[in-house]
Amino acid sequence: MWQAIIEFVVSPIVAAFMGYVVWKLQQQSKWTHANNRGTMILLRDKIIEDHGKYVIEKRPMPSYAYENFVETYEAYKALGGNGMAQKMFDEMKNVDINRKEA
Repeated sequence: MWQAIIEFVVSPIVAAFMGYVVWKLQQQSKWTHANNRGTMILLRDKIIEDHGKYVIEKRPMPSYAYENFVETYEAYKALGGNGMAQKMFDEMKNVDINRKEA
């Protein structure tokens, strides 16, 4: 009798629960991917903005801004960023760092 209960009641409940868990994990994976992609786009935008300001326009760069740029680049790279940012990062190493910020 217990075997019949397990076979016809418990097994379908466990199967349904496992199906729900798999579905939920897939949804979470999609959300995580979209969140990471959006974060990467924002980081890339900041890298491009800083590169334009300090490399293209040749403005002196405060040291705190350089530290922020390096951290931004590292986060972008960790999310799978591409070689375009690497080129900008390499060019940023040659900017005039203003060490006398107020």
